[in-house]
This record gives sequence, C-alpha cells and structure tokens, in this order.
Amino acid sequence: MSFKYRFILSFVTLEVFFILLIVVFNFNTITNSSKQLISEKIDSNMSFMKNLILVPLSIYDLGTLDNITENVAELKYINSIIILDKEDRIVSSKFKFKYQSIEEILKIKSNQDLSLNDKIYELRHETFTEEDVYIGSIYIIFDHSENRTFLNETKNNNILLVILEIIFSTILSFIVGNKLNNKLINLSEVARNIGKNKKIKIPYLNLKDEIGILSNSLNQMQIDLENRNKDLKNLTKDLTNQKFELIETQKHKDSFFANMSHELKTPLNSINILSSIMMNNKKENLDAVQIKNLTIINDCGKKLVALINDIMDISKIEAGELIVSSKPFDFNKSMNKIYEMFLVQIQKKGLEFVFQKDPSFEFIKNDEKLIGQILINILSNAIKFTQKGKIEFIINNKNEFIEFIIKDDGIGIPSDKLQYIFERFKQVDGSLNRKYEGTGLGLSISKELTSMLCGNITVESELNKGSKFTILIKKNIETQNRKAEDRINNQKKISPKKAHISIKKDNKSILFMNKDPLYYLDIVLKLKKKSFIVKQVNSLDNLLLELENKKEFYKKIVLDLDFIEQSDLNEFLKNNNIDLFFATSEFDKIDENLKNSNKIILDKSQKEKFLESLSL
Repeated sequence: MSFKYRFILSFVTLEVFFILLIVVFNFNTITNSSKQLISEKIDSNMSFMKNLILVPLSIYDLGTLDNITENVAELKYINSIIILDKEDRIVSSKFKFKYQSIEEILKIKSNQDLSLNDKIYELRHETFTEEDVYIGSIYIIFDHSENRTFLNETKNNNILLVILEIIFSTILSFIVGNKLNNKLINLSEVARNIGKNKKIKIPYLNLKDEIGILSNSLNQMQIDLENRNKDLKNLTKDLTNQKFELIETQKHKDSFFANMSHELKTPLNSINILSSIMMNNKKENLDAVQIKNLTIINDCGKKLVALINDIMDISKIEAGELIVSSKPFDFNKSMNKIYEMFLVQIQKKGLEFVFQKDPSFEFIKNDEKLIGQILINILSNAIKFTQKGKIEFIINNKNEFIEFIIKDDGIGIPSDKLQYIFERFKQVDGSLNRKYEGTGLGLSISKELTSMLCGNITVESELNKGSKFTILIKKNIETQNRKAEDRINNQKKISPKKAHISIKKDNKSILFMNKDPLYYLDIVLKLKKKSFIVKQVNSLDNLLLELENKKEFYKKIVLDLDFIEQSDLNEFLKNNNIDLFFATSEFDKIDENLKNSNKIILDKSQKEKFLESLSL
C-alpha cells in the first residue's frame, strides 16, 4: 500500500474512532437521562394519583372516582387506569390496552414492563390503606412509545451524521494526502537523480515544514556529492598519472635488472668455472687451505647466480615476457632426472627419500623446463628445512591434471604465516640472524609459474611437524611460444570481429564494473601479465553500453557491489539476464536473495583468492 493510501486510511480511522466515541457517549447520556426523567415522572404521577384517589375511595364516592378516571385517561402518556375497592371490585376504569384483557392485568400484583414490538408500556400497581386497613388499589398502564420514537430518531440522525463526517474526512484526507504524496514523489525523483550525478533544481526549499527540511537536506547532499565527485576526479587524475609513472618506473627497473643481471652473471660464471677447475688441483700445487677457500668462492658464486636467476625470473613474469613453450616430452624420463638430481643431496644429509609415480604417464604437452623449475624450488626448500626424517615426492594421475605432492618432516610453517609464504621476499624467519638462507622468491616464482601452466599450488603445514605442498598442473596446454605482451598487442591490431572470435576462444577477457580504481589497479596489472584483456567501466549504464555489442566478447563480468544501491542492483538484474560475478568487501550486508542464488560472490578482503578465481 502506498504512502498516500496509508495516510488516508490512518486519518479516516482516527476520525471515525473519535466521532463514534462522541456519538456513543452522547446517545448513552440521552438514553439514561430520558429513562431517569420517565421514572421520576411516573413516580410523581403515582404519588399524585394516590393522594387524589385516597379520600373518594375511602368514602366510596363513585362519581368523583369516575371523574378522576376520565380526566387521567385523556393524558397521552397514560393508556389505561383501573381503580379497585377493598374487595378488589372495579369501581372505576378506563381500559384501552389491546394486548391483554383487563382480567389478565388484574392478576398482576406488581410493577411490570409490558413492551411489545415498537410499543413500550409500563404497568404500575399501588394499594391504598387507611390506618393499616386495606381500602383498595389502582392499576395504571403508562405509554412510553413516543419516547422510544424520539430515541430512534436521535440514533438515526447520529448515524447519518457519522456517515457524512466519514465522507467529509475521506475527501479531506485524500486531498491532503495526495498533495503530500506528490511532494514526496517529487523529492524521491530528485534523490534518484542526485544519485545518478545529475544536476537538478530541488523544489520546496522555502517551506518551513518537514518537507522543507527534507528538501534542504537533499540540497546539501547534492552540494556534498558535487564536491566529492570533484575530489574523486582529481584523485582519479592523480592515480592515472601515478599509474603511468609506475609503469614507466617498472620498465626502467626491468631494464636495469636485465642489464645488471647480464653484467653480473658473465664474471660470476667465469669465477665459478675457474674456481671449479682450480679446486681439482690437477698439478697438486695447492694445499688444503687453498682448496677450501676455492670451495667457498665457488659456493658463493653459485648462490649469487641462483639469486640473479630468481630476480630475472620475477622481472620477466612482472613484464609479461616469460616465454611458455608447450612441447611434447617424456614425462617419466623428466621426473626420473629430478629424482636422481636430489637423491644424492638428500642421502648425503642423512634423510630418507620416498619417490612414487603413477606408471600410466607417458608423453605430455607442456613446458618441461618450467615444470622442472617449480619442482626444483619446492624440493630444494624441503631439503633446506628438513634436518631429520624423510622427504616424499609423489606424482598422481588426475584425469586432465597431474598432481605433485612434496611432503617433508621439516620445521613446518606457523599457521599465521601460511598466507604470506607465496608473497615475494617473504620468509617465515625474516630476521638478520636467521638460520636458513634464501631470498624469499622461490615460492613466489613457483606460484606464478604454476598459474601460467594452467595449474594451482596449495600448502598444508604444522609447526615442528613438516609441510605438504600440492601442485596441480594441466597435462596438455596449447602452444604459447610468444610473449604475453606481444599477444596483447597483436590482438589489438586485428579487426574487431576477429578479436571477438579469438578472445572468446581463448577465454582471456574480463570486464569490471567498479568505482574503486585504487583497489583494482594491482589486480588488473596481474591479470594483464597473465595475458588477460581487461576492461573497466564505472557505472551500470556504461556496463550495458559496453555489453550492447560485445556481450560474448567477455568470459567474465565482475560487478563490484560496494558502490551500488540495492534498488539499482535489483532493477538491473530484473531487466538484464547476464551471467555475472559479484565482488564485495561487506559480505554480511548482501541481500539474502543474492546470497541464496547460484551467483559467484568474490571476497575483496582475500585478494589472492579473488585473483585466483578470476584466473581459472
């Protein structure tokens, strides 16, 4: 029910209540007063008649009694009168009561109500005594019908008055409610336009009532929104400038890393080769101390080369320049090489090495080098952090995927540090005097590489009991022997129709509707590094405009709920049948109908899972 009709109903109900209260009170007062007056009048008449008849009756003056009877019977409120002597014989009477006979009336020895239908009669009976000696009695039937007629007319008039009052109140409340409702509708439309950032003139600003207060509040809200939009535009401009500065800085950093890595690796490789040759001491002209020093130099050189390789890998991944080369290779042979590579190291450390592999594997089509790099990183960590016990390397066949499980009995990872271990330069022990060496890049590189190979990596760990890494990688992936950046540039050069077909096939296009560019900046950059094509719009109208001719262009469409009114969202979903992902940082405030639907809702507070869901 609309506000207008609720107002009318409330107003009329309240009006009817008070009118009925007043009418009922007045009617009861009139009825009670009328009954009291009639009773007093009857009592007065009976007392008068008793005094008037007593003397003639005592001396048996029949003429006087007949005269009194004739005169009393002419009164319009007296229907009948009967006078009896001491032997209850009728000495005088005037009987007009047609509903009972005179004999039936004389059998009654008390006052009685003789009302019939709309006629109201009351019988009064009085006895006469003289010095306690019974000398006769009198019966008088009073007629109250006129009084009943008066009360009925009063009641009908009151009912008519109530009906007229209800009609008048309804008309009045309709006029007032309609006027108020129109004002509220106008203000509601104003609020909706303000929400759409439209400049609009606000009515009723000069009114001094509640409508005026509401109008002035909307006016102030419009001013505040305009100021905030200006601030947001300035902020967006600053962020855009910062974005380009960051991209330029990133290019310089990548160039610096590439150049420095090359400059460092050339002399380091020479140092490693020369120190290895000299360590052999073929001419036997070096003593034990010199050989030990050469060993230290060689070990340090190898560690520096490994560090430089990690930094180069991270730089390539960030720049989207890491080449994924998918070729068929002998999976069993490749895994046996990795097993043999680590077997000596693990046995030398006094650990047990368990290697299990599903025998059904043959050739797969993937990047052998990158798979090996992932496994080498994880197994190297297992050796480094395990002092006793065993290391397990298990390979299972999972239909389209290969499952690698690497378990160790090492130091484990605290539960509060698990969420950070795949971040760059993050280590469980990050202090300067830490026991275990490393850059903190190995696991980060492994996760990035796993994602590039259409896979995923997870970890389970318990402090002082060990860790378990599970890696899922697709057996066969399409050839991707071009750089990610080149693929994006090439897609931009082809015609729109061809781009539509190509991207739909590769499922690499994502459309975001958001008003939080700062939060999505990092996500967009990471998606682009994974060869995704990303487009962003900042309103539902722009989203519909983008999808008008390119609905099939996008694999995933993400709607950020944090900046959308629930009413606008409901209207959008009602009028548009689009498969959407929803993103929010306030899951508890989401509409229950949306929660219970089959739609995917992404949690913005868990950025890694958010990105992972979009990448699959």
